[in-house]
Amino acid sequence: MTTLNEWAGFLFNLVDPATGDAVDSFEIGNPAIAANASFVVTTNQLGANTGIPVEWVYVGSIIYLFIG
Repeated sequence: MTTLNEWAGFLFNLVDPATGDAVDSFEIGNPAIAANASFVVTTNQLGANTGIPVEWVYVGSIIYLFIG
C-alpha cells in the first residue's frame, strides 16, 4: 500500500491589517479532489469585494498559490 497526500483546496480570508476585519474570502483548489472531501472549490477566483485574483496552479507535482 502506498500513501497519497494531495491538497484538495485552500480556504482563507483576506484581512485588513489595520482593522483585523475580513474583507474577502476565497475557496480555491483542485475541484476533483475537493469533491472527494465533500467541499467545492475552483482553480481560480476573483475576490467579490476586492477584485483581487487568486489562482491554484500545478507545475509538475508542485502546487503554486498566486494571490494578487
